[in-house]
Amino acid sequence: MVLASDAPQRRRVARATAAVFALVALCASVLVVTPAARAALPPIKHVFVIVLENESESTSFGVGARSPYLAQTLPSMGVFLPNYHAVGHASLDNYIAMISGQAPNPDTRADCNEKWEAFTLEGMQFGPYEQAIGTGCVYPSSVSTLANQLEGAGGSWKGYMQSMPKACSHPANLGEHDPEQGREPADRYATRHDPFMWFQSITGHPQSCEEHVVPMEPALEEDLASTDNTPNFSFITPNTCYDGHEGSCGAPDEEPAGFAGINAFLSTWVPKIVNSPAFKESGLLVVTFDEAADSDTSACCGEVGPGGGDIGAVLISPFIKGGTTSPKPYNHYSLLASIETLFTLPLLGDAEEAGTTVFGEDVFNINLKTPTPTASQPSPTTELPAPQLSDLRESPKSWRERKGKAKKPPVGTSFSFDLNEGASMSFAFDKSSTGRKVGKACVAQTKNNRHKPRCTRSVPVGTLNVPAHAGVNAVSFDGMLSTPSKLSPGSYTVAITAAAFGEQSAPQTLSFTIAKG
Repeated sequence: MVLASDAPQRRRVARATAAVFALVALCASVLVVTPAARAALPPIKHVFVIVLENESESTSFGVGARSPYLAQTLPSMGVFLPNYHAVGHASLDNYIAMISGQAPNPDTRADCNEKWEAFTLEGMQFGPYEQAIGTGCVYPSSVSTLANQLEGAGGSWKGYMQSMPKACSHPANLGEHDPEQGREPADRYATRHDPFMWFQSITGHPQSCEEHVVPMEPALEEDLASTDNTPNFSFITPNTCYDGHEGSCGAPDEEPAGFAGINAFLSTWVPKIVNSPAFKESGLLVVTFDEAADSDTSACCGEVGPGGGDIGAVLISPFIKGGTTSPKPYNHYSLLASIETLFTLPLLGDAEEAGTTVFGEDVFNINLKTPTPTASQPSPTTELPAPQLSDLRESPKSWRERKGKAKKPPVGTSFSFDLNEGASMSFAFDKSSTGRKVGKACVAQTKNNRHKPRCTRSVPVGTLNVPAHAGVNAVSFDGMLSTPSKLSPGSYTVAITAAAFGEQSAPQTLSFTIAKG
């Protein structure tokens, strides 16, 4: 689990963010529908996203469109969304938004000026929708992504990057020029088209990054061969010839480009995806663009422009009738929110914004017959009561941090509770911190507000996620979170929730203190 992000970059609608996030896993890699939706959503287990470059909906899908596979074949296989919008210009801000909900800022709008520049937070503040205020593009580890969420929930993910020179490829040091711009015959991979390279919560763990963000060939075809090897979430980026970014990819590589490149890529890879066992069982394929033509700055879904324009999208799934159209407006935040909703994950960033619309029955327009429910596997369309969490206790309420590997004196506490059924437990920790009162808000101290009255603020610091069985449970806790980090000395509150089959109990809170060891 990674920490919550820090403050708003730009704000459209102000609303308080949720204090408790529940990350739910079911049998390690099978994820279920979100409690927030409480609706008849299909049991999607594998989502594939293909992102193309820089074309407006009217050009890509209109009369005389130059990629017939995109404009005609794909819509005949699924649902066409003509009012699907990007959230900004140019490329990087849209890719970042798709996996984190972070809104465009001046640097991401400029593709970070071809630098792998660290994002510098201003004041370490938390704002509405967890937006980070500051400058730069490579977000600190406190800013979470869909990839981090899936790992925390026991799910799986991969980024497949065509022509990537090596796994997890990015500049060696923050602040360096990024040579991978995709403009040269020997350099068709563009870092700015790879969203995972812009989050230290991913690149800060090199081994994991190299396992998860890989050259597309041969990894994608190999993983598609079996359901067990196919991730729950696959983000696929063609190189700059095949994503339509470059108008010409002539000698010496002689590759198709523009719409011809798009047509070649989709007609090769879409059949491999939709004929894979994972897709046939429970898949969803989304094909869209990062942004529209520069002249289109329209926005939708509660966003105040300039937006990224109308780009359109096609969604294909066993749960979607081919040849259908939904005029409902969506954007990249809708895509993120929809994936999180399908996988029972909390909404990140602007995916939680009031105007963001999640894919619904207008998209998933086929109700497939489901097996007769059993005690261990209820129907995914059945609403169930939330797990009942009772008799919640902790002992002791004050303890010392562990120093090094020493096991004595004993440190930590034990959380005990009773459940009426097996569930996934989420312990969300907030640390009490001294801040400064600015207006009615208690915010982090900065050089500008250090003379304001002191106040106590609650700062989210991470979660612990564990499975639990029906009956009495006891969870031993020594300060280690679900990520390789631990709580430092201080005063804490913990909000505890239980979730099962898409339903979540109301949070219950406890408090404790950790003294220096």
